Amino acid sequence: MCLVATARPKWDDDGELIFDGKIGVYPFVEQVPAQRNSVNRPRGTLETKNVSVTKELFINMLIEKVIPDLLEKCPDYMRQNVITLQLDNAPVHGFKENSPELDILRKRCRPLNLAVEFQPANSPDTNINDLGLLRAVDCMVQKRNCNTINGLNTAIRECYFELDPRKLEYIYVSHQHVLNKIIVLNGGNFFSVPHINKAKLDREGILPCTIQAIIDNFVSDTSTEDKDSLDD
Repeated sequence: MCLVATARPKWDDDGELIFDGKIGVYPFVEQVPAQRNSVNRPRGTLETKNVSVTKELFINMLIEKVIPDLLEKCPDYMRQNVITLQLDNAPVHGFKENSPELDILRKRCRPLNLAVEFQPANSPDTNINDLGLLRAVDCMVQKRNCNTINGLNTAIRECYFELDPRKLEYIYVSHQHVLNKIIVLNGGNFFSVPHINKAKLDREGILPCTIQAIIDNFVSDTSTEDKDSLDD
């Protein structure tokens, strides 16, 4: 289990990358001594083990790892705006409005102006990681020989930072199309993720940075088959 922190990449007016959007990858593991001898290592050798994610562990990971990396990597333009930390609705995240944990997180994130939001329930496609980032990293990791937890963690981290920022930008464009699908379907999730040939549009220099939001809902009684036909 890893915590992956990602933001949208940023290019300047000349097309030069000024922020790749990749904050970091943080595995939930611990080092424990081996309980007995084996052919691979003597007793007492430190081994890497997965740990169960609790609310306290998750909050500590944010405060001790994610926030310092965010403060180090975020460019000046981000410091001038509200930074929204989006979480899913997993119970272990443990954040509630005006909770002590949230106050601690905001204090540690100063001088940044931090807001915490939660993605809609049962809507993984509204999360950048679930929408495409982790799948892209997984495809890269599959090409490596990882026989240990340490090897896997190293491969995940390396592949994450090797990922082309343009591919991350494509996911953010898809994210806007997904939000429009949800609006059209009155909050429903009976749709296929839109495919709009983003790489082709990017090569032609016409990939949109923002997508106009759909305001009027006009398919509230549409069948599933009709909803799927709305894909771009």
